[in-house]
Parts: sequence; C-alpha cells; structure tokens
Amino acid sequence: MVLRPAAFKPRFTRGAALADPAHIARPVNVEDIQSEVLRCAEDGERLRVAGGGTAANALWRTDENLLTLDHFVGIESADLERGRVWVRAGTRLGALAESLAVNNLALPMDGWPAGATIGGAVSVGAHGSGPTLCNLSAHVTAVGLITADGVLRRVTADNDPALFGAARLSLGALGVVSHVELECDLARPMRVRRFKSALEDTLARLPELRTHAAQLSFEWFPGTGVTRIRTAMATEASPRSETNSAIGREWLMRNAGHWMLAHASDRAPRFAHRAQRLALQLLPESERIEAAPAPAAQALLRQAELLEYQLAVDDLGDALQQLEHLLKALNLRGYLALEVGFIAADDIWLSPAFGRDSAFVRLKRFRGIEQDSIAKTFADVMERHDARPHWGSPHGQDASALAGLYPRWQDFIDLRARLDPRGVFLNDYLSRLLGVRQP
Repeated sequence: MVLRPAAFKPRFTRGAALADPAHIARPVNVEDIQSEVLRCAEDGERLRVAGGGTAANALWRTDENLLTLDHFVGIESADLERGRVWVRAGTRLGALAESLAVNNLALPMDGWPAGATIGGAVSVGAHGSGPTLCNLSAHVTAVGLITADGVLRRVTADNDPALFGAARLSLGALGVVSHVELECDLARPMRVRRFKSALEDTLARLPELRTHAAQLSFEWFPGTGVTRIRTAMATEASPRSETNSAIGREWLMRNAGHWMLAHASDRAPRFAHRAQRLALQLLPESERIEAAPAPAAQALLRQAELLEYQLAVDDLGDALQQLEHLLKALNLRGYLALEVGFIAADDIWLSPAFGRDSAFVRLKRFRGIEQDSIAKTFADVMERHDARPHWGSPHGQDASALAGLYPRWQDFIDLRARLDPRGVFLNDYLSRLLGVRQP
C-alpha cells in the first residue's frame, strides 16, 4: 500500500472533481484496506473512497484521508451457471464488460460510463434506461463491506437483510465497499434505433414504447417541440454499425457540438432557439446492431455536468409541460438540452427508484455558462413532483427534505450510526446531506 505523508499535500483529480487529501492510500489487497480503516478509526480521522470521477458533487472529496482502489481490481471468482461474478470494487466498468464478454455475459445496464468503478457505480445507484431495467445496485447479490471496526463482512439478503437493503447503495457512509457480487445478463445482440418525433407524439406513444423496448430514452430541447428517441430491442441479426455519416455527426455532438452551440447561445441569446434546431438537424437518425450493451464512449471534452432527478413515471408528462411553460413565462433563454429515461422500481433503501417505477430527467449544465436560473427552475419543477435527486448529481436537497422522499431514510441513518458511531466514513458534504453531526 502506498501512503503519502501530509508534507506532500497532493491534489487529487478525478474527472471534474478535485480533492486535497492529507494522505492517499492505494491498497493492493483486503488487508491493506482494513489496515487503513483501522488507522483512521484509531486516530479519530475521516476516510473517503474515490470512485471513477463520474459524480459531479463533493460526495468523495476530503482534506483528510482518501482511499483509491485503482490497484484493487479484477474478477476474483465467477459462477457462470448463475451468471454471477465476485468483483473487486476498483474494477472499471469498461474493463469488467470486456471480461464478461469472454464468457458471453454482459452488464445488466446500458450506456454506463466506462471509466466508473463498480464500487462507485453501485454506491450512487448508476443506471441505464429501460422500462424493466433496474439500477445497477439492484443487480447486486452480495456486498463485501469493511466497516469501521476493520471487519470484512460479506453481506447478503439471507445473512443480514437489513444491512443488505442499505449496503447496495450506501454513498460510502457505512464502510468501504471492497467487493460486489453482480448478477449479469447473457450477452445478446440489440437493435438500436434513433429517430425523431414530436414531443406530444412521444408522450402519447410512451405506453407502447415502454411495453416493447428493452432500452428506451429520448432527448428533448425545450421550445422546439421535437425529441430524438432511442430504443433497443433484442434481435437475432448479426452486429452491424451505423453509417459513417451518422457516426461522425454523433461524435461531433458528443465531443464538442453541444458545448459550442451552448456558448454561442450564451453570447447571443436570440440565437438559442436556432442553435437547438441546428442541434436537432446535426443529431442523426440511425440504426445499428450491437453484440451486447456497450459503455458510453469517453468524450474528448467534458461538455457539461448533469443535473438529474427521478420522479414517478406517471408524473413525467405533467412535469415536462410545466417546465416548458415556466421557462417560457420567465423568458429564460438558453441552449437547453434534456435527456429522459426510465428505471424500474426496486427495494433498496436509498435508491431514487425505491418503491416506484420512475422516469429520470437530466438537464445538461454546460461548463463556463451561467445557467443558475434555468437550473433552479428545473429543480423547482422536479421537487414539486416529489422527484428524488440522483446521488452523483449536484442538488440543493437537505436531510429534512430527503427524509420525506425516502420511506427507509431513518432506518439508514440509525444503521449508519450503529456501524460508524464516530463518523469515520463521513465528510462535510455527506454529513450535511444525512443531517449528521460530526462527533
């Protein structure tokens, strides 16, 4: 294990986030992790674990001790008959997908960021989009959890159902997630289509699309009345790619196009509506057949951070209509790009999809542009519909508001207090989020 002394005070960058930890530990085995946890507990210090850098808030930041699992990776064991793998938490999702493909298995979600770690993705409820797809945490059948006493626990629904209900999505507040047992899907070809449709037609067709599509999402630019729908369905056809033109246009928009159009609109607000129309023209309609769900390609330029909320699926249409009405009434101009998708209900205590089939709505907030009024209006509309913020997204909800959104909130708070009474695994952000006073 590598431990850097405070004299070096390293700046640790992961994605768009930044930390100034006094110590960075890079364990290579379970014993190293346990040793670091015990050292922090005995010294009365705090410890956070760095994920893959996809969280856009201060969830893992610390000026004390940071644990990164970049050297604790790989599949330790596999039960291929049941499609389950026991994976070290530092394993990146892209690398995990490649390992699974060798055995004709695939991750049970679409569009994940390849650079995210399995431990981090599970801890915040990372997800794809599909009417019957749950978030990644709901596919976890066992968790390796190192608690503040240094003990490694293998937590399952059978041996500790309460802890299992919390540990699959714990925000890193219960201990260090060292391993995850993941239930995977059989790899199967998927026919992926992107096509454009008027917003009112898209909303009218949602029941039909949700019945037939394995994966389903759509992009929407408020004020244009147009969406671009993405569906994926199982097929027996052989894999084939999109046309070169579609690949090139998609690459352009993903890597710089949205950002350039947003900045042009910021300098000339009257151009914003035309910029959104131009984006719709540039975004292609296309079809391809994937051998299995693939990770989201890493963009050359991190164009935006995503503000995401999850609300009951039946409230989606009303929420989108209210949002468009308010943006127009308040004359809030700008390059607005939203993504809408779907998540099935689960029973994980802190899951934003706890107890209800949900729609998620993501607003892209472009870097270098002041969009505070737009972001506040977006958040206000979502909160009016009892939407739950994604844990990796910036938001303004506090513990009192969150307690009203999660039926098992107090159970989680009480469990955390029993497992970590001295707050080893907290930071300032998480303490405020959970409403916990530091000892």
